[in-house]
This record gives sequence, C-alpha cells and structure tokens, in this order.
Amino acid sequence: MDRSPSTAQRLRWLKWVLLFLGVFALAVVELLLALSDRQPWGHALQWLVESAIYVILILLTFREISHLQARLDQQLEESRHLARVQAALIQLGMKLATSRDEMTICKLTVEIILRALLYERAELVLVDPVGGEQWRYASGTASAGENAYGVEIPLTVGMERLGSLYFVRRNGPPGDSEYSMLLSAANQAALAIANARLYADQFKQRLNAERGEIELRQRERSLEVFKEIARAALESPNFMALLQALADNLGVLLHSDSAFIFLWDDSRKTGQLAAAWGVLRQSAASLQFEPGEIPLVGAALESGKALAITDISTSAFLRPQIAAKLQSRALLALPLIAGDLRLGVALLGHRGEHVFTADEVSLGEQAAGQVALAMARARALEAAQQRANELDALQKANAVLLSTLDLENLLGQILDAAISAIPAAEKGSLHLVARDTGQLQVRAVQGYTDARIRVFSLTSSTSYIARAVREHRPLLVQDAHIDPRAGTFGDVPESQAMASSIIAPLLMGGKSLGAISLDSYHKYAFSQADLRLLVSFATTATTAIQNAQLHSEVQKQAITDTLTTLYNRRGFEELGRREVERALRFGRPLSALMLDIDFFKQVNDIYGHQIGDQVLSGFAQRCSQELRQIDLLGRYGGDEFVALLPETELEGARQVAERLRTLVSQVTFAASAVPVKITMSVGVAALGEGVKDLDGLVKAADQALYRAKRSGRNRVIV
Repeated sequence: MDRSPSTAQRLRWLKWVLLFLGVFALAVVELLLALSDRQPWGHALQWLVESAIYVILILLTFREISHLQARLDQQLEESRHLARVQAALIQLGMKLATSRDEMTICKLTVEIILRALLYERAELVLVDPVGGEQWRYASGTASAGENAYGVEIPLTVGMERLGSLYFVRRNGPPGDSEYSMLLSAANQAALAIANARLYADQFKQRLNAERGEIELRQRERSLEVFKEIARAALESPNFMALLQALADNLGVLLHSDSAFIFLWDDSRKTGQLAAAWGVLRQSAASLQFEPGEIPLVGAALESGKALAITDISTSAFLRPQIAAKLQSRALLALPLIAGDLRLGVALLGHRGEHVFTADEVSLGEQAAGQVALAMARARALEAAQQRANELDALQKANAVLLSTLDLENLLGQILDAAISAIPAAEKGSLHLVARDTGQLQVRAVQGYTDARIRVFSLTSSTSYIARAVREHRPLLVQDAHIDPRAGTFGDVPESQAMASSIIAPLLMGGKSLGAISLDSYHKYAFSQADLRLLVSFATTATTAIQNAQLHSEVQKQAITDTLTTLYNRRGFEELGRREVERALRFGRPLSALMLDIDFFKQVNDIYGHQIGDQVLSGFAQRCSQELRQIDLLGRYGGDEFVALLPETELEGARQVAERLRTLVSQVTFAASAVPVKITMSVGVAALGEGVKDLDGLVKAADQALYRAKRSGRNRVIV
C-alpha cells in the first residue's frame, strides 16, 4: 500500500539535507587541507571520491528506510482496515438486532460489508424454505474486470441453509482474517434472517388468532344484526318504517358514518331516497334527487355486486354536489336484489376517505341479501294489502255510485270515492264532454278552492285530460312541470302547482264521456297500481254516469219548456235552489234577472199566437247565446223569463241585463217571414242581507221589473 504523502515528503527533504550537508562538510575539510599543504588537485580528487561514497551510502540508507516505512504503512493500513471491518461488523450486528424484515436484513448486510471491505460487488441470495424460490439483492458494479475473484459464503443456521452471500474482489482471494470476518457477517445475517422468519411466523400466528377472534366477534355481531333485520321485518308497522329500521341496522353493522336506502323505480330507471341513518336521519325526507342524478344506484343494480368508492371526488358515478348532499366522501353501494326483483340499493357512507376491505364488502353483501329478503317480503304483504284495499275501495265506490241517480250529486260522489281510494291524491277533478259543443267541462272538483276552476271549459287540445279523452287511454303523469302547456286549468295558480297526475277516461262503447283526473303537489306521487285502480273505478263510474244522464234526460223533459227548450218554472226552481244553496255554502255571489217582453200581447193580437210563439222561441235562443253555460235561464210564465247568474255581483248582473236589453232592441225577429221588433224590461237583484233564498231573490228581481215597467219599459232597474 502507498505511504502517506506527509511521511514520504519528510524523508525526501531529510535525504537532500543530509546529502547537501555531507558534501558541503567534505568540501570544507578538503579545502582547508588543500590550503595547508598546497595540493589542491589532490584534495579536489579526494573530495570527489569521498562525496561519491557519501552520496551512495546516504541513498542506500534512505532506500532501506523507505522500504521499512512502506512495510510499516501497510501494516498500519491493514490494522485500520481490520478495525473498520470490526466496526462494520459491530454496526451490522446492532442494526440486525433490531430488524425484523428479511429484505432490510439483506440490504444492510450487503451495503455495510461492501462499504467496509471496499469490494467491487456483493450479492445476497435467499431461498424460500417452502417454495424453493430465490430472492436476490445485489449492490456494486456489474463487472469487476478480468482479475476479479468471487467468494461464496453459505448462510446457515444449524443444519438449515438459508441462502448464500457472494463477494467479488480483485487481486486474489481474501486473507484468513478477512474471510473469518466475512463468515462472521454471514453468520450474523443468517441468524437475523432466522429470527426475522421466526418473528414473522409468530406475528402471523398472533395475527391469525386475533383475526379469528375478530371474525368470531364480527359473526356474533352480524348474527345479532341479522336477527334485528328479521325482527324489523316482522314488527315494522309499514314498509317505510321497515326501511328506516333496515337503514339503522346497516349503519351499525358496518360502522359507517351514514347509511341510505334508495328504492328503485324500474319504469323510470332511477332510485329515490327512502330512508337514512346517521347525521341525515332526520332530514332525509327533505333530500330530493332528480332522475338519473345518482348513477351509482343504477350501476350497482346493473352489476349485481357491491361497488366501493374510496373517494367520491374522483368517481364518475357521483358529482361533487351530490356527495355534498350525502355528506360522504367514501361510499359502498350494495344492490338489494331478491330473486328477479331489483328492489333498490343501500349506500354506506364515510365522511373521509375509506378503503373498504374484502371483509367489509363481504359482510355488506350478506347484510344486503337479508335486507332484500325483508323488503321483498314486506313488498309482497304490502301488495296483498293494497289489493285488498283496492277491492274494498271499489266495493264501497260501487255502493256509493248505485246510491243516487242525481247526476250532480253522483259526479261529486265519484270524485270523493276516487280520492279516498287512492291516498296519494291530494286534489281531483271530473270532466264531461258537453253534448252541444263537444268541449270538456268541469263538472266536479275536490280540493281546489279557486272559484275559476268550477266554471272552466277545457279548450286546449294539448292538455293531459284532453289527450286522454281523445286517445281513449289512461295517462300517468309523473312530472307535470315538463310540459306546462299540458296543465288542466291554464294559468290558475292552484293548477300550476300540481306536479303529478293520473287520468282515466270515461269510456262507453268506444265513445269517451269525459275523464277523471287525480292530482298531487309531489312529483312521482302515483304508481302504475294507482292508475290501474283508477281505470277500474272509472269503468264502474262510466256506467253510473250514463245511467244518471239517462235519468237526467227523463227528468229534464219534465222540467223543460217545450216551446223554448228552456227550463220551465218547476225546473228553474229545482235547479235554482241548488245554486242558491251552493252560493250560500261557499259564500259566493249570485244574482237574478227577471226579463219581460214589452207589450207582447200586442204581438199576439197583431200577428197571431203562432208568430208570437216564434218570437218567444227566438227571444229565448238569443238570450241563451248571450249568457254563459253555467248561467241558469228559464221561462217563468207567458212572456216572462228568469235567469240566475252564479259568481256574479249585482253590478255585473246589471251590465249583463243592459247588454241583453240593448241586443233585443236592435234585433229583428223574423217570424214566418214577418219582421217583428220588440223591447224588454229587466229587473235585477242579488243575494244579500235581506235575500236569503230563491223565492226572496226572484221576488226582489220581480219587484225591480215592476218598477222598470212603471218607469216606461225598455230599461233595467236594479
């Protein structure tokens, strides 16, 4: 090995100093001798010989000193190397004593020995005692050159060989001391690896024991929860209560922060939140989701297996705003499937990121199977109960429909019975096709308070009711706001607020008499079962309506004036009393007009009674055309007529009377090609403090008519 630069430099300086001093001293001596005996050339020659001998002696001496110094430096370096290796072995032993990982032991052994011995390459190969597979860790240069020499030291503990330790070096094999140190390092590594394997086996056994204990406790807890699910299925008073109990048990079973149960609507291919557990348990009813807003529900049912989402923000199944609604970051979706029934999906949520283990997923799938069976059983019982309720409702409805032949009462009872039979219905209306105009008219309403609805004529052919009547088919409208033009009552606010409807046409012999419409403020409030029940109900109602209409025709003939086709006095009084009762019950205005043709006796005297009858008929027809369909017009006797105007104040009635008076005075009645001009007087009265019944109302209008006649006729008196 090389000497240190400082020692070599000092020897060189000492050598040159001694050479210089020796030669210089010889020169001084010979010079003094030459001066004394005056033989300079002899002394010069002697100086040269002496100097040469001196230089040779000095050079030989320093060469020996250099060789000696080199051997000392080599021994010193070897002792330092051995000390470094021993320190490395001590360091290796300390680190291996605390290491429990085989890979770490291999890395430490190779790196520390390679660094301490200054080898070119080191490699440690372990053999798996079970499978016989090898694991290799290497460090250093890939090739050590032509003079490389490899050393293999087996790693053994007792009779078991764990692997081998390879070293590559230049310039021959290691010495005995170095080999013994390598063997010591290999023994330390082998012992550490054996301890690590023993520790790993013990840790695995302990882990398996703990896992077995955890699994046992988990199974016990799962069985307890499954018992709770079964108990909830048996004891829950209704389906929604069952869903809430199931959500509670799922959240407790899987230690989630929240649990949600979405019911699947196969017709709309979407899920609706039905129950929740956790922080959103109380506010779940207020959470509304649009169809298709949670694709995770459909995806889980489509796959038929659990879907785990560690972080919703990176998932394509849910948008961030939906995750914010659910207050969850990680979700486990469990499909609820029983046989061929796709009932819904249970979502288990965690507020933070959560990696769902295989055990959690397996346990969740088992629980989902139990939940699905409980839901299927409850659905079957609910369906059976619903069918029984439907049959009971139809039976009661049939009894109601057969209890009366009065058309107005019947229509109201039909609507009441329909709403009672279908709990989701909040309001309803019944429409009939008018025989004279073909328009759909509101004949009965339930739940609506706006008075305009009662006098509404449905003219729009785009409305849902008109479509059902025109196409002779029932309609299930889950979201009425999709097409605002299809609303039932136009711009009436109450109608615009309706969000869903079911409509059944009233069909008889291929002809549509009208339709029944039931409405709700909530979207998707009605089901196909509700629509089927309404259709069944409408079939019975149609027969009852037709019977009532036939009865009404017979009755109408008894209360109709044959000359003018208006109500006669009897008919007017029967229907008029109903209008008065309705106005008083609902606190609505009602006015009456008493009409009398001026000097009608002269028409009969001049033109004859036949012409007079034609004038009366024409007069009645013109008045009917000017009045509304809801107004009641009748022939009171002779040339006197009376009209009731519902929803009309006194001033409005006066304006109607003035319009009629002006029209009659301007019209020429062509009776048998004879032009006849007439005028009329009108008395106007309204329900009020002093007028509380039909007789009083007609009497007040008749008194006003009398004053109009005494005032000169052809005028209106209020």
